[in-house]
Amino acid sequence: MLRWVLFQLHWIFGITAGLVLALVGLTGAFLSFEDDILEWMNPGVLTVAVREDTPLLTPQQLIDAVKAADPAANINAVTVAEPGHPASVGLAPAGGQGRGRQVLLDPYTGAALGEPTGRGFFQFSEQVHRWLVMPGGNQGVGKMIVGVSTIILIYLVLSGLYLRWPLLWTRLRIWLKPNFKAKGRALWWSIHAVFGTWVLALYLVMGLTGLWWSFEWYRNGASLLFTGKPAVIQQGPGGGGPGGGRGGNADGAPPPPAVSLDPAWASFLQITGGAYQTASFTLPRKDGDPVAVRLLPQGAAHERATDQIKLDPATGAVLSHERFTDKTTGEHIYASVFPLHSGSYFGFIGVLLWGLASLMMPVFFVTGWLLYLGRRKAKAKRLARLRAQPAE
Repeated sequence: MLRWVLFQLHWIFGITAGLVLALVGLTGAFLSFEDDILEWMNPGVLTVAVREDTPLLTPQQLIDAVKAADPAANINAVTVAEPGHPASVGLAPAGGQGRGRQVLLDPYTGAALGEPTGRGFFQFSEQVHRWLVMPGGNQGVGKMIVGVSTIILIYLVLSGLYLRWPLLWTRLRIWLKPNFKAKGRALWWSIHAVFGTWVLALYLVMGLTGLWWSFEWYRNGASLLFTGKPAVIQQGPGGGGPGGGRGGNADGAPPPPAVSLDPAWASFLQITGGAYQTASFTLPRKDGDPVAVRLLPQGAAHERATDQIKLDPATGAVLSHERFTDKTTGEHIYASVFPLHSGSYFGFIGVLLWGLASLMMPVFFVTGWLLYLGRRKAKAKRLARLRAQPAE
């Protein structure tokens, strides 16, 4: 009886939420390779030729270069990267609301490099991935539909494993090798079940981490579980780069204090020895605020394994230095939600596997429907045969 109930729910959920999951999976696959595709499409913008005979500009020199080109530029952050990558500045949004614009810069001259080609496509893909481009955006009904569909994905993974396990667990070939010689429903079942077995662990990780951005109660509960503290919203999948966050002043508020980043930069070099992948410097918003630095060290475990440094803007003195490696295991998990969701936690191999698994989402939707239609057709034939039998 339990198997029958689980099976009925499995196919009902699969053919209803399957379309949403197919769209989320397809766009998730695009987003998995976003950085690589954009860098390939934008040489000279997202990649910069290394010049061994020319020193990289300091954060203050980058700010000065932008100010020289546009004295009215309201810069609230500047990001520097290791050689081969552009620098950037974050401009405060108008009125202090929303996300400001990010301007990519040549790290050797400070010249603006322009807007990367193809970024609009990935921004649209992210909107589909997170809220189906429905009215209300990240706070609307589309986000709820994606969240519920993600819960259904977790059910499909667990129920699918249960429905296979009792009968076939000793037959490894049937578990892991699709039977492409079969025809009709047998072929669709083999593809659906075997490929589903291959990716079930990945889908479980994707689903459990994907709920992070769908439901506040889930995020708050996970935060309390792993860190014992209220949730701090991490930047979601496909979010903007460093230095592009909030930071503008509301209309009528006093302008941010004019500070030089040279003291903070000197202190930063002393701390890191000049070795880093990226470092984002957020300027003080008011008198008394520190210069906040988000540092991704060389050899970091993943792109969210960042250190947080606060420096005195006048002297460069270190006010605090929170190292990622000093965090507890729970805090590591909390900070690694996005890398686990995207697969980057496991390096390029993880991104590749997660991307391929995401591309397979439409396969399960299509084969699930084919199996459903096949069952309906077979049932109709059985009923027709019964009606055709002569009454005794």
